[in-house]
Amino acid sequence: LRVVAVDFGEEKRDYALNTLKCDAFVDVKGKSNDEVVAGVKAAADGVGVHGSVILAPALAAYRQGVDMLRPMGFAVGIALPPRDFPVDV
Repeated sequence: LRVVAVDFGEEKRDYALNTLKCDAFVDVKGKSNDEVVAGVKAAADGVGVHGSVILAPALAAYRQGVDMLRPMGFAVGIALPPRDFPVDV
């Protein structure tokens, strides 16, 4: 099992890789949803992650968290976005 951190900035990269000992880091800054998902899938054998923990209360984060899953993967949402929440599963 590999841990892939998704965030932005060099400080977060350093923290994720060196302090938390994550296996990979995907920087979201300046990337489209598809690019973020592709980066995570590439770090997870090209198939996708077994699970995602979604901490940001943003619809884009939920979309990415679901799209990066491999078949039969699971997503856990901690903070829900405000208003409508149209995510197909």
